[in-house]
Amino acid sequence: MRTGENAVVVLTSYADEDACRRHRAAVRADRLVRDEILPGVEREQTAPARQLRLAPTARSLIGTAL
Repeated sequence: MRTGENAVVVLTSYADEDACRRHRAAVRADRLVRDEILPGVEREQTAPARQLRLAPTARSLIGTAL
């Protein structure tokens, strides 16, 4: 981040890749998101949105019982 820049960060977690794809498709198909929310966000953007995906590594404790 740099001084004077704004960012929106959304973190989500899914059981698997298929669940992620289903959720993204459902969001894109939602009338409110498609007709109102996304156009409003896009008007305010100063750069293209970026999607960064994280995945647990072999040493990760994500998804394991402690």
